Amino acid sequence: MNQDEVKKSLIELHPTKVDFILLFSGKSNARVNGLYKPGSHEIVLYNRNFTSDNAMFYTAMHEYAHHIMTTEKGARGSRSHTNAFWAVLHELAGIAEAKNLYTSPAKIKEMHPVDASLTALLKQSGEIMKAIGKALIEAQAVCTRNGVRFEDYIQRDLKQTLPWAQACMKAAVYDLPTDIGTENIKAVAAIKNADERAAVVDALEGELSPQQVKAAKAHEKEPVDVIERLEKERSRIAHTVEVLLKRQREVECELKKILNAA
Repeated sequence: MNQDEVKKSLIELHPTKVDFILLFSGKSNARVNGLYKPGSHEIVLYNRNFTSDNAMFYTAMHEYAHHIMTTEKGARGSRSHTNAFWAVLHELAGIAEAKNLYTSPAKIKEMHPVDASLTALLKQSGEIMKAIGKALIEAQAVCTRNGVRFEDYIQRDLKQTLPWAQACMKAAVYDLPTDIGTENIKAVAAIKNADERAAVVDALEGELSPQQVKAAKAHEKEPVDVIERLEKERSRIAHTVEVLLKRQREVECELKKILNAA
């Protein structure tokens, strides 16, 4: 793929609202595969880093996700690889797969036995987590019957944390599916509403990545419009400034009294 073909393919995935420049550096870079310059909306790919168009296109999508976050999602600040960013990238990758523009690692034939092994191990880890949860529930009952503290048993005897114990116990109580793996089980176990838990599990067992699921949940709580979000932030900043100015006047008044008394 040349740089024009890469740009055309990116736009096919997500028509851009703000135009961008895509350039091949013609060089390799030991530190990064690509970069995005938000000021000039420029994507630079270190094309000599790659041995395949597939790998290069993934990096192109990565940098294009930064462009989308900057121009459409109001992203700013030093934290660029947020959960929302990964959700955008994963959505692009999914569309690219459907359009045969990109092949995910799991689709490579050589990866199939390794992927099957890891999938089985993730399920086993979930089963172990639920089994630990059931045993912890039993241990909690024993502690209660004998007038000793369950948290002391967790922290000093088992040498584990209370959040770990709570996640395992909730996994058992909620009877969460084990095939989503321990990290996802912990996240789902933290959701109090049963319907919301079920919806998240369905999403995780479907095509969405954990980052896309989290981004969707966060989106429900945030203003859908960038302008609305910025206006709310402006209002919060104005309130903070007002409070600080008031405090400044109080400090100046107190300082003046102390100086006059001296």
